[in-house]
Amino acid sequence: MNAFVIDHYGFVTHNIPAAKRVWCEVLGFNAAGPEFIDTYQKVLIQFLCRDQQTDSRIELLAPLDSSSPVMKSARSGGGLHHICVRVQTLDGFAEKLRETALIPVRPPAPAPALEGRKVAFAYTPGFGLVEFLENPDSPDLAKFMHPLLADLRASFFKILPS
Repeated sequence: MNAFVIDHYGFVTHNIPAAKRVWCEVLGFNAAGPEFIDTYQKVLIQFLCRDQQTDSRIELLAPLDSSSPVMKSARSGGGLHHICVRVQTLDGFAEKLRETALIPVRPPAPAPALEGRKVAFAYTPGFGLVEFLENPDSPDLAKFMHPLLADLRASFFKILPS
């Protein structure tokens, strides 16, 4: 496999039932399994998909308490938080990111809502927050380190005030 697959798009909300209702009744999504509590990320999670198609999955995230990494986003109105990309393995995650435009945010850890597979987070200005999900049939993480990400990051810094 040469192309990366986006596993899901993560959206922060303060109220999963209310957000789920909008996504389902207005946008035609359905619940894709039960809600999960992720104690490591300190979030309540609900996955949604359209007609059981997994290529357009949505992950609703609600903070469990004020120390949740998504609390700041929830307080500022929520919305799109991250994209999740499937990669073959997260072994050597920090080392692989050292030479890239990506900044490690969270080291690899098991994700209860994703069958316990490991996930890790990284960020780059101009692109945003990326969650990487281990998936054996996916490309190696090193292939995600495209020079265009560095170009995008550099162009973003040109417009930021010093």
